[in-house]
Amino acid sequence: MENDRDLKQNQAEHQFEELEEMQQVSRRQSRRHRVKAESGDEGGRGEVWPVRRLRNSDRQAAAVILLLVFVAGILAGVLGGKLAAKIRDGKEDSIAQSQITPEQERLEGIRRYFSEGRGVLETLRRYYPQDIVIYDQDKYWFSPVDDSMKLNSFDSEKVRKNTDGTWGYVDGDLAVIKGIDVSSHQGEIDWAAVAKTNVSFAMIRAMYRGYETGKLVEDKYFRTNLENAQRCGLDTGVYVFTQAVSKAEVDEEVSMLTGLLGAYDIEYPVVVDVEDVDGESRTQHLTKEERTELIRYYCEKIEKEGYTPMIYYNIRGAVELLDLKELEDYDKWFAVYDSEFYFPYAYKMWQYKDTGRVDGVTGNVDLNLYFPDL
Repeated sequence: MENDRDLKQNQAEHQFEELEEMQQVSRRQSRRHRVKAESGDEGGRGEVWPVRRLRNSDRQAAAVILLLVFVAGILAGVLGGKLAAKIRDGKEDSIAQSQITPEQERLEGIRRYFSEGRGVLETLRRYYPQDIVIYDQDKYWFSPVDDSMKLNSFDSEKVRKNTDGTWGYVDGDLAVIKGIDVSSHQGEIDWAAVAKTNVSFAMIRAMYRGYETGKLVEDKYFRTNLENAQRCGLDTGVYVFTQAVSKAEVDEEVSMLTGLLGAYDIEYPVVVDVEDVDGESRTQHLTKEERTELIRYYCEKIEKEGYTPMIYYNIRGAVELLDLKELEDYDKWFAVYDSEFYFPYAYKMWQYKDTGRVDGVTGNVDLNLYFPDL
């Protein structure tokens, strides 16, 4: 009985070894699973699994187990290789991303904006935030933002656009006053009707200099507008459209202006209107430095006469016509007809619309917000 048992045990061991060889199982695992029969003892000290006679079902089970181990090894290798490749590619992407320069990132952003159908000016303003960008005279102008200057803190989220076309600005810490500006272009105005609206002040043109002839002209509705506006309880200020090309002409304009204002009390500023005109004008050959010096001289003269000076301009004037850093001491009245507050510098009065409608005024009229605390 002992010899027969050893023979059957050896046959079982041989069958195990054949299965293991077919599945390419490591020699270490093979040694663990082989059992040496010692002294006819089925449970020798060196065995891991008990050795017994393998029935057909046992052989099949062993084959399935070994096959699963083999397949699992292959899958682990494949998946491990893919994971390694993915990690490697991720690292490469990360490295590539870290190597993108700010200029390349900007160019990619510009490409994306254009592909989305954005306009050129909108795109340039988005990707050149360090500049004020405008389009004028068939080219784009870039004016570096000077952070050392007074900047505005307006927030577009605080703008309220009313159903009557007027705008408001809601800020609990900031006084906001609504007003209009007018000239002879509006013709006769029913100031009593205006006073019944939410308009609290009026900026009235006092005079202008012809941009071709250079002739000084009093606005033909100045006295009527000023007197009637004040009579109806509105606060008033005045403005002058200047085309002075020398300090002598500034003196001439201020002299005429103070003569016109002598009989009236003016609560709001006296404004120098700095604008360029389309086509030929007598100031078009002034350099930015020359024009800036004349406007500063103008403000000094107005201040000496006892009035509060203010400068009116739009974004073109800020970029092309004036050096605002040299005019930091004076309040500004800025014209821009959107609520994005793209222009960075500080201003105290905002002309936000030139197509406003107000009871008592025929046709369009300029609408303004004044921030006296700024």
